Amino acid sequence: MEKLEKIGLVIHAEEGIGLLHRLTGVILEHQGDITSVAIIDNRPPDARIYFEIELPSELSQLTADLHKLPVVHSVE
Repeated sequence: MEKLEKIGLVIHAEEGIGLLHRLTGVILEHQGDITSVAIIDNRPPDARIYFEIELPSELSQLTADLHKLPVVHSVE
């Protein structure tokens, strides 16, 4: 069995329809298992979303791919 790293990420992005779908799609591409999610703030024009993820791949690659989404401002 592959060792999973449990991480927490706060993503700052443009608020809007389909935002969660876009973010979770990138997490899925990295085979991340989302164990918790919280919408911290969702007031136009921005949203802050917290994810806890069990991740089998490199965190740096996931954050780089999240940054490639035009709606993402930052990942912490």
